[in-house]
Amino acid sequence: MTAVYASARQQGLTDDMVQALPHFQDSDLFTASEKAALRFADVLARDHKQASQALFDELRKYFSE
Repeated sequence: MTAVYASARQQGLTDDMVQALPHFQDSDLFTASEKAALRFADVLARDHKQASQALFDELRKYFSE
């Protein structure tokens, strides 16, 4: 697991956060903006055609264009 999440650790994620990534939506370790970004990354990684307007609207709550 160390090699897989090395970049996450370099970005400041703790070991607990790394372990919580598969279930980030239910975790208290991530902020609302982090969860929105993780949902976006998850959608793009799985099937980018599923990126909806609702997803982008959620991102705009926390991030600018």
